[in-house]
Amino acid sequence: MWISEGIALGERCAWIGPYHKRTRTGFDHVAKAFSGLQKQGLVRVLSGNDMRIEMPGTGGVLECFSGDSPQAIYGEAFDRVFCDEATRMGPVVLPAVLSTITATKGKARFAFNLDQGRRHWAVQGFLNAKAGLDPDHGHVFLRTIDSPYVEPETIEIMRRSLPERVFNALYLGEIQEDGAGVFHNLETIQNGELGTPEVGHHYVIGQDLARKSDYSVSIVLDVLTKHVVGFTRTHGEPWETQFDRIAELAKYWNDALVIPDATGIGDVAIAGLQARGVRMKPVLVTTGRDLNPMTVNVPKGMLIQHLMVQVEQRAFTYPASLEVLTEELKSFEYDTTNAGTITYAAGPGANDDTVFALALATWGARHAYVAPMTWIQAAYRRRGGF
Repeated sequence: MWISEGIALGERCAWIGPYHKRTRTGFDHVAKAFSGLQKQGLVRVLSGNDMRIEMPGTGGVLECFSGDSPQAIYGEAFDRVFCDEATRMGPVVLPAVLSTITATKGKARFAFNLDQGRRHWAVQGFLNAKAGLDPDHGHVFLRTIDSPYVEPETIEIMRRSLPERVFNALYLGEIQEDGAGVFHNLETIQNGELGTPEVGHHYVIGQDLARKSDYSVSIVLDVLTKHVVGFTRTHGEPWETQFDRIAELAKYWNDALVIPDATGIGDVAIAGLQARGVRMKPVLVTTGRDLNPMTVNVPKGMLIQHLMVQVEQRAFTYPASLEVLTEELKSFEYDTTNAGTITYAAGPGANDDTVFALALATWGARHAYVAPMTWIQAAYRRRGGF
């Protein structure tokens, strides 16, 4: 409404989202506000890549930018600038925005969740405004828990299913010292080393299959000790090579139960591993209906939240020597959509293949039934038997 008001008053306005798709969401909201005037020919809406709104009668205009390309913001002059999801943007955005309102003595507004930690430039700006350190800066603080647009039942569900620190950040607006990272205190679950198969032990392999430039990651979890005992990470392997390696790995680990992520390549992965006699329970990491009787449908959020709880409860351990796993866990973050739902993904420029392989392994160890195995059966299978 603030931006729409500026356009109507003949001012030059800018909308900045953290990335192109999110910028378009904001642009669509503003364009909808002017739909009636557009039909009357009083407003021009350019909805292509430029995302521009012009009101010739007043001279008002809206231009849109993406926070991941801050250099494009420089050189402009605006009366009003709005930054959506400012905590998803790097610190270089702030000087870029300020440079556009200096000559016009314009105003800038920043909207964001308080989930990135007090060291983030946007959160720090909020705290400075709240403390009254600059008379030109103001602030508005609204808690999600008080919103009339969020059902109380939804809040209670999220209170029960989310770790306390995540709920407090997203629903109570409490600033967390360590930001929007999902996994914390990893040193408490780091222990031991990788190992070799033991007679009478059952193993689960969480398998994240490689797609294009991704890594193929296999994480072996001992069902009895809940310790990560095996780890492989490869890149650039053809599908058939991946399937061969996984089959050999499963055989080596006492005919381990493989939990592969079959999302997107379900039939190919299932057929390839089936043909090699792999004992498995494929997982579709989606929210749609599971149409394949071989697979289990697990929403991505549920899978990650299960791993979050496992980490918090120290329900498993892994070797500190797996530095790539530690780094990916540290960089994994949560975010919220316009609808208020929580999404999970690797931080900018980071990978998450090992995170999902670990999530599949811990989920499989807890939810998948593994038939008891005698030491005779285990020894026989190690020698290539049934």
